[in-house]
Amino acid sequence: MSNIITVLHLTTHDEICGIAKYQEQFIQSMKHEKDIENIIFDFSPNQTRFMTKQQYKPVVKHFKSMLKNSDILHIQHELAFYKHRELSTMIGLANSLNKPVIVTIHTALDVEYQKVKLPGYLPKYFVSYLRQLKQQKNFENVHLNPLKKADLIIVHNKITKDSLIAHGFEPEKIQIINMPIPKIDFSQKTTKIKKTMNIQQNDILICTVGFVSKTKGVDQAIKALRLLPKNYKLVIIGGIHPDSRDNSFFDSITDYIVDNNLEDRVYITGYIEDDNELNSMIRESDICVYPYDSNYYSYVSSAALNNALANHKAVIAYPTPTFYEINNEKEAIKICQTPNYYELAKEIKNLDINKYSLLAKEYANKYAYDKEATKFADIYRQVLKK
Repeated sequence: MSNIITVLHLTTHDEICGIAKYQEQFIQSMKHEKDIENIIFDFSPNQTRFMTKQQYKPVVKHFKSMLKNSDILHIQHELAFYKHRELSTMIGLANSLNKPVIVTIHTALDVEYQKVKLPGYLPKYFVSYLRQLKQQKNFENVHLNPLKKADLIIVHNKITKDSLIAHGFEPEKIQIINMPIPKIDFSQKTTKIKKTMNIQQNDILICTVGFVSKTKGVDQAIKALRLLPKNYKLVIIGGIHPDSRDNSFFDSITDYIVDNNLEDRVYITGYIEDDNELNSMIRESDICVYPYDSNYYSYVSSAALNNALANHKAVIAYPTPTFYEINNEKEAIKICQTPNYYELAKEIKNLDINKYSLLAKEYANKYAYDKEATKFADIYRQVLKK
């Protein structure tokens, strides 16, 4: 083995995907590590998951040739990325070639996986049980069993680690790292939102960030606005995911805005593709709110929340285990006592914006991508020493 460590990455890339941006920023931040060479596999999981066996066969051949010339395989795992035997095939190849495998798991398996139990002994229960048991076995073959063959699992929160241990993963093979904060270029300025919404000097501008979905609580932010004085206004920075075909939730929130005469106090930007434009819009705001679904986000760390911290904005969030972990060492965000829009409105009205903006800045500097990337380079080095 040469002095250069070559890491082959199996990840989404060059596409509209939070994990793609996450890993691209990690790789970019690692460029100053002279002994690490990062190579992204040509085919994204978002391509291979739709392939037939015949289509997938030459992809595997190409992957094997690249893996032979690499020292480590690093996989980004999200439940939606892998739908057949991709993980089993790729990790199996790495094992056969004695190449260490690192997997970063972004969402706890519990979001889709629970062991089924027979609820009773009537025939109808057996039919349902057998169907669910088949689904459980398929999940285990696609995700659980291959992931257990990895040499190291990386997670971003304790609840995901605990979940994996409960499903039989070896604790010593799981490592928690902080979700890194991107370094933002503050030079780009915009007043688009303030002009569109006619923001006055005494107005307080609240924002949500990210794709508009039920789990991200945009409806909660709009309902909270109704309980606040009229100088509080809300901008929803984002829109429906370009690949989404379901507009029902978006329609329901726009109906609510119209029915409650909030048109002058709420503005939806639509999907923002350019990161610099997105960040400049966040900087127009005073407070970023994350009233996320407490059940779903018990298992997921939010990259969208990191956008607020990166732009040094005061943050209010609903209580979830992953958000509480952000405040583990020192408070960085304000967390509502209970996950409801009345509580959210109260916290918005009482928030010390300057204080929480400074806390966000301190957190962003401490866990910036360049610092976390240096730590990850050490993880690569340590894996090869084992």
